[in-house]
Amino acid sequence: MNNICPTCGVDDEKTGRLLHRAPENIPECLNCHDTRYDGVFTIHDNLPRTDEQIIKMVTALVADGDVEIKHLTDRLEALCDPDGAPVDLYWLHHDDEGDSDGDFCWKHADALADYFNGETDEKPEGYGEYVEIPDWTPSADSVYIDGGWRSEKSSAAFCECCGCRLDFSPTDGFVEYEMEYYESQEPDKHWWSFRCFLEAALEYSREPAWCARVVLLAHKWIPMEG
Repeated sequence: MNNICPTCGVDDEKTGRLLHRAPENIPECLNCHDTRYDGVFTIHDNLPRTDEQIIKMVTALVADGDVEIKHLTDRLEALCDPDGAPVDLYWLHHDDEGDSDGDFCWKHADALADYFNGETDEKPEGYGEYVEIPDWTPSADSVYIDGGWRSEKSSAAFCECCGCRLDFSPTDGFVEYEMEYYESQEPDKHWWSFRCFLEAALEYSREPAWCARVVLLAHKWIPMEG
C-alpha cells in the first residue's frame, strides 16, 4: 500500500509513519496528526515539507476547524526585545493649522507642544531632521496634544523625532502590502515589525487559503519548534 498522507499529500520517504485518526480511521502523517490533535501547527524536524505540502496541509486543517494559528505570535515573544515594544501614538493639533501630519511618542509630542506654545525656546531633539514635523510659528496656547490610542494607519508608524515604534491599527491595505513584501524577502531580525504584521494578518481573514499563506510565511521566518 502506498504510504501517502491524504491531508498534506506527501508520498515519499519523508512521509513517515501514518497514524489513523478516529473515528474516520483516515491515515495521516505525524505532522498532520499532531497539528490536528494539538491544534498547533507542527512540522517535525525529521519530517520536512515543501511549501506546496504546507499550504495543502494548513488549508485542509483550517477548513476542518481543527487548527488555530493565532499561537504563531506566541513564538515571537521571546524574540522581541521588550525595550523595542511600540508605545502610544500622539499627534499635535494647531487651532489654526489643524492636525500635524507626523506622529510622535508622548515625550516628543509634549516637548513639541511646549515649543510651539512658546513655553520654551529650545527645539526638541530631532527637530528639523524629519519632513513631517510641522513648520508652525510658536504662539501661546495654540497647540495641544491629541491621540493616545491605536489610530488606523496604512503604513508602520514611528516617532518623527526619535524614530521609536508607535502602536497603531493596521488597515487592510497595510496587511495586503506587507504580505507581499514579506513573501519576497529573506528573514531578518526585525521581530517587532514582523510581529505587528503577523498579528494584523491573523485578524485579516479566516479564509483557509489566506491562513495557509500566513502559516507558510511564519514557517519561513520564525524559528520553529520541531
